[in-house]
Amino acid sequence: MTPNHFNKSLKYLNLSVYAAAPILGISLRQAQRYSSGEDPQDVSEPVARFLSHLQREIFQLKVRHHELSQMIQAIDQGGVRIGTKSHDATRQWRDQLQAWMNDAETLLRKHPSGIPSQLD
Repeated sequence: MTPNHFNKSLKYLNLSVYAAAPILGISLRQAQRYSSGEDPQDVSEPVARFLSHLQREIFQLKVRHHELSQMIQAIDQGGVRIGTKSHDATRQWRDQLQAWMNDAETLLRKHPSGIPSQLD
């Protein structure tokens, strides 16, 4: 991972170099070296992998949140019914979709890694 990619990753995660250091398990000085390109070597492999993993996870959570929101909206607008003629399970499915969306929101707001809220 190059310094440019490191900085883009931090920007995507709404992290400053200062905030990134403890999350990545490196010193502030090392985070500054990675960011500035001062270190002749690229970002260490474990740090690069962890940062890439965080980006992928946040991206997937955002996509999941968006998809669930659209499904709930479709149900709320009356365009989607779930079940059979004798049994309408739409309400139960909507509640389950809402629970999954709440889980995704919780992770986007307060991720276990300590990154700042990822919801706009």
